[in-house]
Amino acid sequence: MNDLIAYLQPPRPLKLRRNRVWRTYRGGALLDRWQGKDEPVRDGHFPEEWVASTVRARNPGREPLQDEGLSLLAGTSDPPLSLLSLLEAMPGQMLGQGHVDRYGTSVGVLVKLLDSAERLAIQVHPDRAAAQRLFGSEYGKTEAWLFLGGRRINGEAPYVLCGFKPGMTREKWERLFADQDREAMIRSLHKLYPSPGDVMLIRGGLPHAIGPGNWMVEIQEPTDITIRTERVTPSGFKLSDSSIHQGIGFERMFECFDYRTYSEEELLRKCRLRDQIAGAGAGWRERKLIGYEDTPYFSLNRLTIEACSDGPFWELDGRFSIVIVLSGQGRVMWAGGELPIEQGDYLFLPAHLGQVQFAGGQDGSLELARCFPPSVE
Repeated sequence: MNDLIAYLQPPRPLKLRRNRVWRTYRGGALLDRWQGKDEPVRDGHFPEEWVASTVRARNPGREPLQDEGLSLLAGTSDPPLSLLSLLEAMPGQMLGQGHVDRYGTSVGVLVKLLDSAERLAIQVHPDRAAAQRLFGSEYGKTEAWLFLGGRRINGEAPYVLCGFKPGMTREKWERLFADQDREAMIRSLHKLYPSPGDVMLIRGGLPHAIGPGNWMVEIQEPTDITIRTERVTPSGFKLSDSSIHQGIGFERMFECFDYRTYSEEELLRKCRLRDQIAGAGAGWRERKLIGYEDTPYFSLNRLTIEACSDGPFWELDGRFSIVIVLSGQGRVMWAGGELPIEQGDYLFLPAHLGQVQFAGGQDGSLELARCFPPSVE
């Protein structure tokens, strides 16, 4: 406890260690390059980076790694302190009292960076009602994707599969699963080709699969509940039964799907979000990509600061936020000091910090993603 208190005196932004997490699909080469790793980059089973995570990964077969997925604080002792331990020790200062009154010590959000080298297995996540009924979880897994770019795989641009086409029913979907008719399952979903900068909101219950070549930020409710309908991933990795139904059985897993169907136009109206200006000044521009009017579960802004320019003053207003340095380098300043930052850094801004300001460095613009917890309204 004394180590935790000392770590926060005086209040300051918290820099987090990198936190790669094992997944059933392959990827990660772009993530390696983005992080500036010196060793040869290659795709493998660590295609995701979990940022400011207090969620343990659900990876059947890797249960001995009980803390896989939890974020650790940079610059702390060995073994390093976890963000979760800090939040549990000082919830009001870290999360904000309004947040604690509503959500307790749960962060209420999970942020990831994701780099896919193959199509993910077709999947769905429960909405909150299904998560409570089937898993005893207060959170479902509504998520949103900010597409940063990507790469062509086998000559094809990055795509996503999303939403049932007209004609689908639960009976038909269960039959396709029983037959493991992969091609028919793929044809049952819309295929969309997002552009860099696009944002899509994937509400719990909506079937989907991220295609190969996508490089994105994902912000979501804080669970790792994933129902899959393919027994073997596209690269040939065999999924266990528990990886498919997450422990609730093959019959009940179909209760997680929303069987409403959409034309492509209807689906885009439902899922694709339009950003708006959140603020602008000399040398900086901030855009709101996801607002609480889109979903009460999280919010996301994107800030660009030109080289050698100061960004806006961010008043934390008694709530925390999570920052990813998407590109560039610069510094973050607060009442007690400043800290250099660069591409690939992650920060947790405690609620009691008060005010922070970012500034761009000399070489190019600084770009940040700022992720917010669920609404307390």
